[in-house]
Amino acid sequence: MTSRPTEQHLEEATVWLLRLRDGETAALRARHRAWLAERPEHDLAWRQVGSAWGLLGQAGSDLPAAAAADSVLPLPRAAPPRRRLWIAAAMAACLLLAVAPALVQRLSADATTATGEQRRLTLADGSVVRMAPETAIALDVSESGRGVELLKGRAFFEVAPDPARPFTVRAGGGAVTVLGTAFDVGLSDAALDVTVRSGAVGVRYPGAGQAVDVQLGPGDRMEIDRPSGAATAGHVDPATVAPWLDGRLFVANRPLSDAIAALRPYMRGWIIVTDATLAARRVTGLYNLQAPDAALQAMLQPAGGTVRQVTPFLRIVTSGAP
Repeated sequence: MTSRPTEQHLEEATVWLLRLRDGETAALRARHRAWLAERPEHDLAWRQVGSAWGLLGQAGSDLPAAAAADSVLPLPRAAPPRRRLWIAAAMAACLLLAVAPALVQRLSADATTATGEQRRLTLADGSVVRMAPETAIALDVSESGRGVELLKGRAFFEVAPDPARPFTVRAGGGAVTVLGTAFDVGLSDAALDVTVRSGAVGVRYPGAGQAVDVQLGPGDRMEIDRPSGAATAGHVDPATVAPWLDGRLFVANRPLSDAIAALRPYMRGWIIVTDATLAARRVTGLYNLQAPDAALQAMLQPAGGTVRQVTPFLRIVTSGAP
């Protein structure tokens, strides 16, 4: 059964589109065909990017039904070389923004949130789910069992006690099982994290190496690196769990790239960090999610970075003063 393309697949497809139009060669076409053949998701991602480009009003955007590798979508070539990188980055961002909503819909979610939106759901068993921005969940609550699948994003769960029916949150191949408690779960392509405010939860994750199977209590935090399966345990004040519920983002000695990734669901558009050294610099702070642009500036100032808003939907982060 073919899996749905991830955001990473969609980004790769967008890069291929830009490469083919900026300097098409026989060798590049051959590499593109090889990429398409690697995984069925690559072909699906290529077709979705073509559809998104068509929605932006570009001619010739339809991909052939059977041979997407032979399709080349038009990009403007008239821009001076020094401006072409910025135009390509802006186009890539716009394509990703156009594709992302369709991707969420295809995930068969029962509930989703948009950029900057929070949502509160009360389930049939009385449990409450509070969804952070850009989050998608699928519900599975019945007489025989209770459960939610976190497909993307972050959610805070207040589970109604029911000893006969444990409540399970599935996320990225892992599972968090409880009887009655309050806890926060975050899922990204890079990591799965669980932090407990009250009660106790069991966390299981198969991983690529040693499997994770632990019990967490109030204030306990577990972060699992999804590619490697490596788990990192920590502890926080239970009263500070899920500060995003109150419109705050707390970052403690994390790479700037992680801090920006946590802020991005609260900002419309795309944020690109051009300097790997800057992205790796560690930051600590408490930021106001209700003023995300000011929060981004506050993150960058001690790290020695600056942000340039190229379009309403694209921000470029670089080193040095403006």
